[in-house]
Amino acid sequence: MPPAFNFPDESEVWIPLPVPFTLETFAPFRGYLPSHAFARLAPGVSLDAANVQLLTRWRRISRATGWPGVTNFDQAMAELSAKHAVRPLKQALVGDRRRAFVILMGAATFLLLIACANVANLLLSDAAARRREIALRAALGASQGRMVRQLLTESLLLAFAGAAVGLALAPIALRVLRALMPENLAGVAAAEIDVRVLAFAAALAVLTGLSFGLWPAFGAARTDAGEMVKSGSRGGTSGVGTARRVLITTELALTVMLLIGSGLMLRSLDRVLAQRMGMIPEHVGTLELSMPGAAHAVQTTTVHAILTRLEGEPGITAVGVVNQLPLRGEGGFSIAITVDGVPPPSSIDATPFARFLSASGGYFHAMGIPLLRGRTFTAADDSTAPLVAVISETMARVCWPNADPIGKTFHFADRGPATVVGVVADVREQAIEGEIQPQLYLPFDVEPDLNLAIVARSALAPTTLLARLRDAVRSADPSQPVYNIRMMDDVISTAVAPRRTNTTLIVLFGAVALALAAFGVYAVVSYGVTRRARELGIRAALGATGSDIAALIAREMLWVTGLGLTIGLAGAWALSRVLSALLYGVDRHDAITFAIVPLVLLLPAAIATLVPARRAMRVDPAVVMRQE
Repeated sequence: MPPAFNFPDESEVWIPLPVPFTLETFAPFRGYLPSHAFARLAPGVSLDAANVQLLTRWRRISRATGWPGVTNFDQAMAELSAKHAVRPLKQALVGDRRRAFVILMGAATFLLLIACANVANLLLSDAAARRREIALRAALGASQGRMVRQLLTESLLLAFAGAAVGLALAPIALRVLRALMPENLAGVAAAEIDVRVLAFAAALAVLTGLSFGLWPAFGAARTDAGEMVKSGSRGGTSGVGTARRVLITTELALTVMLLIGSGLMLRSLDRVLAQRMGMIPEHVGTLELSMPGAAHAVQTTTVHAILTRLEGEPGITAVGVVNQLPLRGEGGFSIAITVDGVPPPSSIDATPFARFLSASGGYFHAMGIPLLRGRTFTAADDSTAPLVAVISETMARVCWPNADPIGKTFHFADRGPATVVGVVADVREQAIEGEIQPQLYLPFDVEPDLNLAIVARSALAPTTLLARLRDAVRSADPSQPVYNIRMMDDVISTAVAPRRTNTTLIVLFGAVALALAAFGVYAVVSYGVTRRARELGIRAALGATGSDIAALIAREMLWVTGLGLTIGLAGAWALSRVLSALLYGVDRHDAITFAIVPLVLLLPAAIATLVPARRAMRVDPAVVMRQE
């Protein structure tokens, strides 16, 4: 396969199943192993029809072989049918990220519109400055259509120049995007600059060039040649024309919406990172290994040799092994629990399920998982002793809501009884966000797994700690491969990478929009001051002070800024519904964000207004009158 292809789940090697795969041959494992079946639909077969066929076969097989943990078969099948077992591969790959991509595309569109509004403002200013030139061309016989074509050509050249610069910088941005993109998408749907991207850039250049060049072009072409060629003709005294007011108001409104989206995403990311994870990930090193061909005794012997070597290393305070690291992804699986002494549930939805984990006693100390009641595993809890289990706080609450779970027993997957000997804090296993599901830990010596993770807690430097982890494996078995050698902090960073990526991009868009909006306000006010130099000079000659002139200019922009903020806040209030799916722990109408963003925008807008206003305060009336 191509180097970048890693589907599914970061795969690098694919081998055939040991038996011809059918639903019938795989049936004995379905209650214990996580599995996905991929199929290409035959021509003319709809997704609904495939779902019906699959469930029909599943019903026949399950009725014949039984369904672990299910007492009401018909109700379980009805619930499974309602969940629609078959789904498109695109949906499985993209999942909830589709909405994030759409929102990011919307944010990029807003940013494009803000930039185009700035360019249109500059083109309006340029067209106003060239009215005398255009009037002379008209007086010499140039038609209105020819002048519009000339101005549109200049606008299109500007748009194509911008597109060319963007394409030149695109490879750099693409490398950043690939680094930020989730791995399960980066290898399957690789982002590349191809003909489609070039065509899109060209079409966008034409569209923006025409859309934002027509207005200034038609305005300039309608200039009255007779009035403009008169030697005494002056530009109008209006500081900010209607067109510029509309553009700057729109620009400010879009900026407010982007900034509010950025603020909501930042607060949401902060809530995620502040979430209690049930462990202390700092100063914990991890590595993963797979032992698919090893017998039970070989696995336990090798792992104990690794742990013994690490326990003897100076600076390492705790070591352990687990079959699935927390926040490692969507791996692992859950099993149905039958609580002894409790009536069986009436439906599969009422059946308690717990995430199945296999760990050593030192794992909890190494990961900093608090022990709430009872004890963890000891060396005596091996395969010759009665089966014991450590459960999470949520499992204790679900299975024994009104009793102390210590000493209670349960069955799972036709095994048991297992006696609860300890209760530990809930650990966020699959995602930092969302609800925590019950967790069940069995002794590693009793339930070794093909895939393992060694963890060690130490104050040593990360590079030193990870090197000692690798050396410990090599000393136990030089032929044993290891992978994902990293600190637990990096595992958590990878888990929050999609949210951090979305937040980073939207915040970046918001920052650029803020800079563009400030520049737009400055350009409009500065142009207005230049156009009104005669008027301001006369006002100064008649006794107006510098502060009076500055207040006049500021008042003119105040209502434009206020209108832009009002429209932007209303738009953000309405569009926040779209963003709500990406938020965690933050209301989409968060009062703090909606209160702070206007202040964030007002400061640069005020500076952009006052800088040209200060220049207007220094207008010398004598110089202006001499020019008259």
